[in-house]
Amino acid sequence: MYETGPPNGLTTSTTDQAVSGVEDVPDISANWYLHIIEFANSTPDFVHPLAMLFTDGSLFVMAAVLAWAGWRARRLPARDMALALLAPFGMIAAYLVNDTIKGFFEVGRPCRLLSDVNTIAACDPPGDWSFPSNHSAVAGATALAIVFAWRKLGIPALLVGISTAASRVFVGAHFPHDVVVGFLVGASVVLVVMLLGAPPATRAVEKLRKHPRTGKLLTAGARPEHGQADSSPEPPTRPVEPPTEPIDPPTQPMTFRGTTERHRGPRSHSTR
Repeated sequence: MYETGPPNGLTTSTTDQAVSGVEDVPDISANWYLHIIEFANSTPDFVHPLAMLFTDGSLFVMAAVLAWAGWRARRLPARDMALALLAPFGMIAAYLVNDTIKGFFEVGRPCRLLSDVNTIAACDPPGDWSFPSNHSAVAGATALAIVFAWRKLGIPALLVGISTAASRVFVGAHFPHDVVVGFLVGASVVLVVMLLGAPPATRAVEKLRKHPRTGKLLTAGARPEHGQADSSPEPPTRPVEPPTEPIDPPTQPMTFRGTTERHRGPRSHSTR
């Protein structure tokens, strides 16, 4: 697991010396790396496996949150569902773009460019380049995808993504500038994918939701679109038919004289 030195009592002999002249690596980044490695080696032994678990496991946790956001979007408008579906494509595109940049620069890993350095992570084989960090690119891409797909979890996702990128320096796998550039590359690629892909993806989701087969998969009592009325049919009401024949009002006033006399008759008779 370690490049040099025993697992217990790790030491670094070059942290107190200024590092300069490392090919393709800024001096300030190389010096920060050595100080961070010195701090990592000074932590208790149980921290080291936890750091390795976090640097890899955090990506799976964020991916699981993103999958949950996609399932949750089935009850949301089509645009929210479209952003959740675009997230995996943005992550894949971010990795491919960053890996292409890495192959172009071909910068070696810190454990191979610096001597007498003990790292928590095992030193990667030759040809596995360092700049920019693929881990950090995927972390930045996933964190920003969660911002689009589930805004309430955006800030926690960004904090986890930044911590994941920083952990790559802590375990000794990358220089600081590797993770900064990698994180920005991943986030930028996802931003472009989301902004450009949202309109056509939204239209596609709207069409698929109307299909009898795919509609069950992409919707689960989805809310009506913002600004649109509910399209569910109203229950039929029985129309009120107008009268077929007109009703003429009476031309003579109605009198009740006879009825009045019948009521008055017994009274006059009784008085007599």
